[in-house]
This record gives sequence, C-alpha cells and structure tokens, in this order.
Amino acid sequence: MTALLKVTDLVVRYGLGGRAVAAVDRVSFALNAGETLAVVGESGSGKSSLARGVAQLVRPHAGIVQFDGTLLTGAKGSRLVQARRGLAMVFQDPVASLDPRYTVEESVAEPLRVHSPRLKSHERHQAVVTMLSQVGLGPEYLTRYPHRLSGGQCQRVAIARAMITRPKLVICDEPTSALDVSVQARILLLLKQFQREQGTAYLFITHDLAVVRQMATHVLVMYRGQVMECGQVSALWDVPRHPYTELLLRSARSFRVAPREAASSPVAHAGCVFEDRCVRAQARCAVQAPALLATQGGASACWEAVST
Repeated sequence: MTALLKVTDLVVRYGLGGRAVAAVDRVSFALNAGETLAVVGESGSGKSSLARGVAQLVRPHAGIVQFDGTLLTGAKGSRLVQARRGLAMVFQDPVASLDPRYTVEESVAEPLRVHSPRLKSHERHQAVVTMLSQVGLGPEYLTRYPHRLSGGQCQRVAIARAMITRPKLVICDEPTSALDVSVQARILLLLKQFQREQGTAYLFITHDLAVVRQMATHVLVMYRGQVMECGQVSALWDVPRHPYTELLLRSARSFRVAPREAASSPVAHAGCVFEDRCVRAQARCAVQAPALLATQGGASACWEAVST
C-alpha cells in the first residue's frame, strides 16, 4: 500500500545561525489512508512544530513531505494550495484560528470558496448548515462572530471548517483540549465516523493518552524534537520499550505530570536527548545517540531496547 503521507528526515528549526534550535530533528514516518497516527510527548517535545512542518505552515529546514503522491516541500503559491487540497488542519488554539472579522458561516465556508469555487452560494450555505449540525451547532450560530462563542464552540467551528471539504488527511493539534468531556466524546465519535465513511486519515496530536487508545492505530512518541519510540498503540502501551514512554504512561496512570519537563527549546546533545532523565542510562548514552531500530511491535531509539 502506498502511504497517503510520507515524511522523511524532517527538520524544523527556529532562530538564526548558531542560535537556531531544532524543534523537529530528523523525524520520519508514514501514514496510510483511513489510519490514525497519534503524536504524543510533553510540552516542548516538538509535536506542534511537526504538524506545522508537515502542512508547510512553517518551512522545514530539511527533509521531504509527500502527500497523496505530491511533494509538498518546496511548493509555493497556487501550486502549494493545489497540493494541499485534500489536507486540513484543526489548530490547538480554536479562538486564534478563527478570523474575528468572519461570521461562523463565512469561516466554515471559506475552504469551499477556495477549493470548490463552482459551488453556488445556496449550495455552500446548505453544506455549512449540515456540517455545523454534525458538530452540534444549530443555524442560530451562522451569523455569530468568534468573540460571541465559548472556547468549545470555537473548536467545533474549527472542526466543521476542517471537515467540510471531506479531506483525505486532517492534522489535529489537540482538537478536543478546549471541550468538556461530553462534547469531547461526541467530537471523537464524529471524527471516527468520518474515518469509517470516507477513509479519512488523522495525524492526531494530543496530551491525553486515553484519547490515543480510543482514536489511534499507531503512535509516535517525541521528546526534544526526536522520535523516542513508535509502533502500534497496543504494543507500545502493553510493553513500552523506551524509558520515556514508560514515564509518560506511568504519569498518566497516576494522574500526575511527568517530572522535570523538557525545555521548550531543545539543546544540542551528542548522545541520547533523554539521557539526563533516564534511570537506566548507560555510559555510551551520553556520547552516542541510538538509532531508531525495530523492536517487537514497533521501533525504539534506546540502547537497552535494541540490545534485548
């Protein structure tokens, strides 16, 4: 099967010259149609930068992003718009992602105006009404502006805007973080319904490991811009091979925040970037970074996992 999304050695840096830091450091993965890849990791691990680099909202310093057989890296202007036609994104901050000058109807209809310009105005209107209904918002919201909506309502509008063109891939950056539990459950069920009916693929960024179990088939664990472990959710959750994955799972199960969170700006490190926090670190971990090598059910960047 040819992957819908293929990312190879992606690097995203911020800053200039010697002060630049790699928020995403040589990350590679593939995502097939109809599958969900969850990206997890604590604050500062590079999850949102990865999402923006894949969507070309920030220009990668290096690496290749191929979507639906088309090269996204290097594309500009109308060529990039055309290449991203089957790709949509739900941003982490729902309020900031909506133009305050646009009504709800104008915001949700905008992707249709860009990608389906032949639709008549009444057809766009009906499509917006139907999509808003699916995310739990009635027609009374059509003429409202973002400042008259709650954070949860803004997120539902953002999800409606992302899904209205029936995209092949949706990049979800914490799409349910602003929603209460009941609305979150409804949105997740809706996303899975789209996946069943349309074969939608999701690159799903979240801090909620329970959501990962519910939504994802595969998971990518990131720390300081690098992939620590990846593979099938069931395999990694049952038998994590990397100490960082173990830390995340233990923190989630005890409802505690993982201690000593990563700095928001990754620093250069000759060895494993997790070495200074790892309870099982070996002498070579400080001087030589392990490659991401295959383990049972996935792959892990850990000398101990590779040797077992």
